[in-house]
Amino acid sequence: RTQHNRITNHQGAAKMSEWQPIETAPYGTEIMTYRKAGLMAVASRDEKHNSKVWLVSDGMYILDVTHWMPLPDAPK
Repeated sequence: RTQHNRITNHQGAAKMSEWQPIETAPYGTEIMTYRKAGLMAVASRDEKHNSKVWLVSDGMYILDVTHWMPLPDAPK
């Protein structure tokens, strides 16, 4: 997938009540992340650097992640 497909604007996003503080995000799994700039991306924590650096599936790093939520189940 391209970066455009993996990072989206927050319009149409899940309700904010479903978002959790980034400090509670799990390690070792992809999650939906929300950044200060109003962007979302599927990413995972980069344990080599620290919990402030996130790795997007296409190899790009992102910073300033503030909230997270689990990815939805795949369609049946």
